[in-house]
Amino acid sequence: MNLELTVEETLEIMKNFFEGIEQEHKELIEELTNKELEQQDLLHELELNNLNAVEITRVAVDLKKVRKERRIIKNDIERIKLIKNFTDKYNNKFIGNEIKVLIKELYKLQKRQENRQYEPRILKNLEIGEKHG
Repeated sequence: MNLELTVEETLEIMKNFFEGIEQEHKELIEELTNKELEQQDLLHELELNNLNAVEITRVAVDLKKVRKERRIIKNDIERIKLIKNFTDKYNNKFIGNEIKVLIKELYKLQKRQENRQYEPRILKNLEIGEKHG
């Protein structure tokens, strides 16, 4: 199995990387906000309701779970921020478009090279005029 990527595939990955990092950051921030709201719901449940020991334990278990999930998201945000600091240096509105243009130009070049023909200039009787070069 050949796992090597073509230049075009690598460029497509680069384009998706630069375009996707901002979206991934926004999604993580949204997830964090939701987890923090869940946490607030559970804390208000403890604060405002008269709960028995079993109910308090259930809320505490749920709170612990939410806190663990929140920590995972915060760790992911830290990771994405490091990557985003890198991409922000090089990413601008043009890089995605420039990569798209480059991919398109490489594709056109490949098609032209695959369909290359030669028309003899002097020796018209050669078979090469009828074949691809």
